[in-house]
Amino acid sequence: MDGTTTGGSPRALGRDGIDLLDHQVGSQGSVELVDVEVFEDWYPVLIAGKWPGGGSGAEGQFRGGGGMHMIFRPHGIDRMYGVTMAKKEHLPNSGMAGGRPGSGSELWIVRGDGTRNPVDNHAMGVELCAGEWFEFKASSGGGYGDPLTRDPQAVLADLELSRITPEIACETYGVVLGSDGVDEEATRDRRRQINAERLARAEPPLRALSEADAVAAGMVGDTNTIYPGIIQVGRVAVSQASGAPLAIAPHHWTDGCPILRERPANRSGIDVIYDMYLDPRTGLALEVDARLDGEGRSFTTLPRRWMEAC
Repeated sequence: MDGTTTGGSPRALGRDGIDLLDHQVGSQGSVELVDVEVFEDWYPVLIAGKWPGGGSGAEGQFRGGGGMHMIFRPHGIDRMYGVTMAKKEHLPNSGMAGGRPGSGSELWIVRGDGTRNPVDNHAMGVELCAGEWFEFKASSGGGYGDPLTRDPQAVLADLELSRITPEIACETYGVVLGSDGVDEEATRDRRRQINAERLARAEPPLRALSEADAVAAGMVGDTNTIYPGIIQVGRVAVSQASGAPLAIAPHHWTDGCPILRERPANRSGIDVIYDMYLDPRTGLALEVDARLDGEGRSFTTLPRRWMEAC
């Protein structure tokens, strides 16, 4: 019995991630789960279901691919033993440009009375008896871009495929549904409301930068990309979405962003924090940084031209 094997791939600029596949490109993985019928023919198991995992995690303008969600039990034998090897137990796959981090891998044994007991991601001698089910959901890839910028029709399609819940559609994607599908006007209002609520709840920037100070520092000249959605204008980092100045070289562009901090639930017991860096004018998510509590920002984007601009 092998725990999770196939997670979802990260998103790409312009398209969603690939389900049940770790990489966007490249050779096959070293471990694969074959078709249900072949798997049942090779091993004494009965599979109840196999599908791309959904739920919370990986949201974005382009969402990450779903990891495998699978349920099986022993068939024709009294018990079986195995080893679980699942990744992303503590920190999820990261998102980009405001996309949400993916979900981690989760494993359970479902007892005969319906009790669901979690299984460690790395364990030996895991016993599964007749009448019990082994269930796992592999990690998903991270999303790209703020979920509030996803095409509402794509959100509706994900909802109809049970990839997301109505709550995620409304609260994370800001999509309002009516009797005939997406309510476009209500969706625009809901998304504006979420952005305003983000700014109201966020912590202030590390170094707030005014327009006047940015102009005085030299916010003129050619533009270059520092990070997706962030451009360099002279000595100043600017949010491409709103034109808001964020930082003067050599400071990091996130220094001028209000920060909305979350502490997501984590089965591993390790404290993880999500820092959402916001556009100070619009509330758009420019980056969501998943990091361990007590550690600093987990990424940097300081190209040489930016460091030399100071």
